[in-house]
Amino acid sequence: MSNASVQAKVAGHLYGPCKSDDGLTAIVLGDENLLVPVMNSLENAVSDFNITMGLSLKSSMLFTLVDILFEMHRNLVEFKTEEGKTFKIPKFSHRHVVKVLNHPFIRRYELLNFAKTPVNSQKQENPIRKTLTTIIAWNKVFLSAEELQELGNNAELFRILFSSWNNSPKKAIKCLYELIDLLREVYSENQNAIETEYLYQFFLILQRLESIVEQRGDRITLKSFKTFLYELIKQTKIPFSGETDQSLQIMGMLETRTLDFDRLIILSVNEGVLPTGKNKTR
Repeated sequence: MSNASVQAKVAGHLYGPCKSDDGLTAIVLGDENLLVPVMNSLENAVSDFNITMGLSLKSSMLFTLVDILFEMHRNLVEFKTEEGKTFKIPKFSHRHVVKVLNHPFIRRYELLNFAKTPVNSQKQENPIRKTLTTIIAWNKVFLSAEELQELGNNAELFRILFSSWNNSPKKAIKCLYELIDLLREVYSENQNAIETEYLYQFFLILQRLESIVEQRGDRITLKSFKTFLYELIKQTKIPFSGETDQSLQIMGMLETRTLDFDRLIILSVNEGVLPTGKNKTR
């Protein structure tokens, strides 16, 4: 089957009858991006398993949020004067604003901070729902930072997300640091959450880039900063530690060499993934 999420669910279903046996089982991922779906597909009773591969930071939900933020801050509204001159106004597209406010990380923050807001309370109404409703009701296409922060009742989340970067890497870093602190509070209740490790690894990357920006000064543009940041994110993998004698092992293709198992569940045995296409390098 070609659907990745369905494959992960089927793998969890296939392992169900095997968990009571004494034999060793390996779930082999042809596509390493299936690691999180496979982990989520395992039954709650399956608590002991070992992962012998890293989880790419670029495959995380945190990266998708960062990517949307860069795209949102990159786009500016252009206007032409009667003389033919072009000038740009820093306004955010409604499409990017909606994507940011509907992102899983932001939705999690909303559930913890605004979900219990009284329905009839105007002072404490949910600023995220209010903003999304206003965009649709008033058919807003572009919104300024001031408009968004006013719609968000000047909440800290809106100040962090929608303060203009003005093409400055230093302002971008400051914003991302504040965003990490805000989201870290969301996942502080669950110390084992993968999202917490995402945030920590991203924090370390920002620290490395911050020192470079401080040394180079204004010679680094926001575009260059984004290129460096994405390259470091691409190279970063979250390591897992566990016991190698667990009855269930989850691993990539390379980790299976010279190992023996009683049962194998191999995912992504599809054309273009396993085997890879002629023009695709892995």
